[in-house]
Amino acid sequence: MAFRGQRARGEQNVTFYEGVTETLDLLRHDETFMAVVTGKDRRGLDATLQMQEFGHHFHSLQTPDTNPGKPAPDMVWSANRETATEARDTVVIGDTSFDMEMARNAGAFAVGVTYGNHSEERLRQVRRASVDPFFCGTTRRFESTQPRGFSPMKIGGSGDATQDSQVL
Repeated sequence: MAFRGQRARGEQNVTFYEGVTETLDLLRHDETFMAVVTGKDRRGLDATLQMQEFGHHFHSLQTPDTNPGKPAPDMVWSANRETATEARDTVVIGDTSFDMEMARNAGAFAVGVTYGNHSEERLRQVRRASVDPFFCGTTRRFESTQPRGFSPMKIGGSGDATQDSQVL
């Protein structure tokens, strides 16, 4: 409740991790569909995206308001349906083992980042998860290896790319 009050009064101090904006800009092109798959409620996600003028990057927004939570695969699959993509062509980028498990459960590729919630060791404990501690700023390398129809899905515990909200 305190968080909602702060949001309503415009008292949130949201600071993005270095490189997040540039990374999203680099990943944005006609053949790439990006989504937010988050544990944050839709109202909180909408407020964060509006406050940061970030919503234009994303083609799908998935929350537990309309899906089971992580590590269930449903939010990934819902985003796939909305973007006419397949899970096998999807990359889920997250900072928790729950994100990695959700990707695995959905049949998507998982990339863990270490500048968020869980340690590199914990992220690596999830089978079939790749860990890139420096994902932001390395997207040119990542982008060059994309399969045709590649669909990165930006995800995280709170649905935005901020230091104070425990996500990517």
